[in-house]
Amino acid sequence: MEKITGEILKHITSGITLVYGQPYTFKTKIALYIASYLNGKIYYIANGKHKRKKLASNKKIFKTNSFIEETYILFNLDQEIENNKDIIIWDTFLGNYAYLEAYLDSLSSLKILILALTQLKYLSKKHNIKIILIELEDQNMLPPLWKYIQPYINIVIHTVRKNNSLKLMIKTSNMETIKKIDIPIGKIL
Repeated sequence: MEKITGEILKHITSGITLVYGQPYTFKTKIALYIASYLNGKIYYIANGKHKRKKLASNKKIFKTNSFIEETYILFNLDQEIENNKDIIIWDTFLGNYAYLEAYLDSLSSLKILILALTQLKYLSKKHNIKIILIELEDQNMLPPLWKYIQPYINIVIHTVRKNNSLKLMIKTSNMETIKKIDIPIGKIL
């Protein structure tokens, strides 16, 4: 996996990377491989099933229950980030967003989403760190709310599981494929 992770990192220079795909396509595992390769502190924001993850000591995990709480964490991270090898991983980043939409009108919830994305971009630029967002794909094989998220994303990694291999498609934010990588499932597990 080290060679593959190095190949992926050639395309993730800085900014926000979005890893997305169907369930069980190793999105979280890919993000954690990338993070471990950087040797910095990992700030892992988890909701849903990912709150149960046990991570190594160089990782700080934030187990959250709401999108507002997750956004609040982003503002506190500005004081915690120590060096440019640190990385933020926000797993299932829109996982709690649906609950927000249930309580607020669409415009208000979109404003909070844009606030969170703007803060992520700010953290990336100020601290020169990498940020990875993890999300499921929608019925059009795109990330949910793509038209709102796209301006903030530098690189996209689309994960597709076919038979006994995982296909990673590294793309620009315009969804133009830069590189395709095939990984045997046995190498990931």
